[in-house]
Amino acid sequence: MTERDLIVADDLVVSLDYTLQLDDGETIDTSEGDEPLEFIQGHGEIVPGLEQALYGMAVGDEKELVVRPEDGYGELDPDAYQTIPRDAFSGSLPALR
Repeated sequence: MTERDLIVADDLVVSLDYTLQLDDGETIDTSEGDEPLEFIQGHGEIVPGLEQALYGMAVGDEKELVVRPEDGYGELDPDAYQTIPRDAFSGSLPALR
């Protein structure tokens, strides 16, 4: 069996190089210049949409995909934000730009 014969399946350790971009092409996270992301497939250690897209891939495969919010971290919830005055925090805070 060669590395190429290894297919992503549950309970396998997966090593993944990635670049995460927004719709406008802005890169917000990447493994470039760093170690690949490693996780155990099928254990919910990464967002479900990415985990599902990896099944069946082999060593060396590349894939470009879009993870929908409901398959990632969820839809934006404007009610989940709260405004807190700066003086509610103790200690010194960096100046805002």
